[in-house]
Amino acid sequence: MPDLTNEQLALLTAVVAAVAFIAFIVAVYLAFRLRKMNRQYKVVRGDGSERDLVATLSAWGGQLDGYG
Repeated sequence: MPDLTNEQLALLTAVVAAVAFIAFIVAVYLAFRLRKMNRQYKVVRGDGSERDLVATLSAWGGQLDGYG
């Protein structure tokens, strides 16, 4: 294996750092995206609050059944 010069080592270090930085940015983006999806899912599946979409739609369905 040939010895690497200082310039080659510096370039290799810069490339590895750039790849690590890009991977970090992608991981942060995906974490925020997952957090947003989790919030949206919680609204749909419900947590017992007023924002509980399933409970709200069920209540509306029960009210509409009385009109038929």
